[in-house]
Amino acid sequence: MGFQFTIASLYPDGRPNEEDRIQMVRLYFGAAIAIGVAVVLMLSVFMAVVQANGAPVDIFLNHIPGISNWGPSWATGHALVAVGEGEVHLETKGLPRLKDEHYQVWLERADTGEFISIGVFNSDNGGKGELHILLDDLPYTEYRAMWITVESSPDPDPAPSEKRALIGRFPNMQLAKEALLQPAAGPSAGRWAGGDGPRPEFLPVTGGTREVYGEASLSLQLLLIVGVVAVAAWYVRRRIAR
Repeated sequence: MGFQFTIASLYPDGRPNEEDRIQMVRLYFGAAIAIGVAVVLMLSVFMAVVQANGAPVDIFLNHIPGISNWGPSWATGHALVAVGEGEVHLETKGLPRLKDEHYQVWLERADTGEFISIGVFNSDNGGKGELHILLDDLPYTEYRAMWITVESSPDPDPAPSEKRALIGRFPNMQLAKEALLQPAAGPSAGRWAGGDGPRPEFLPVTGGTREVYGEASLSLQLLLIVGVVAVAAWYVRRRIAR
C-alpha cells in the first residue's frame, strides 16, 4: 500500500510515461542484479564452510613408483572419508590375500605428519578388500594422505611398517603447493617407520580435486543469477503494465 502510494504520488496521472518506464526498468534490474550478487556471495561462503567442515571427499589410492614398495603395481583403491563424522569407507582391488599379516589403513595429518590408524582389513581370494568404519575419536583436522601398509599379525608396533602398498592424496591444493615449496615432515619422528631414510618430499596428487566442486558451484551461481533476473523482469513487467 505504501509503495503504490509513493508511485502514484510521483506521477500526476497515476501512470509513468515512457522515459519514466525506462528509468524504472533500470532501477529494478539494477536492484535485482545487486541482490543476485549478494545471494551468490552468501551461497559461496556457505558452500565453502560446508566443505571445510567435514564434507565427504574421494580418495583414489594407487601404487606410486618410488614410494610404494610392496604389492602389485596394478592394485588400486577408493575411499570416501568424512572427517567431521569420523566415517571411512574403503574398497581395494588387486591386493593379494595375506597370511599371518594384515593391511592397515592410516591417515597422515597435514600439520604434524602423525600417522593415525583407521583400521585393518584383508583381501579375499579374488583380491578385493573392504573397510567400513565409524570412528568416534578421529581428530578433526586437515589430512595430507591415506596410506595402506602391510603389518604383522599380531603387531606389537603401533607405528606403520615400511611395507607401503597403496597411497592416496587428500584433495587439498593449498597443501600441495606447500609440499612443493618445502620438505614434508616424516611420520611421527621425521622418518619412515621401520626405516631411517627421509620421507619423499612430495606425493603425487592421486585424490580427487576441487575442479568438479568448482564447476558445480559456478553453474549453481549462474543459475541463481539468471533466476533472480528473470523474477525481476517478471515483476517489472507486471508493475509497468498497471
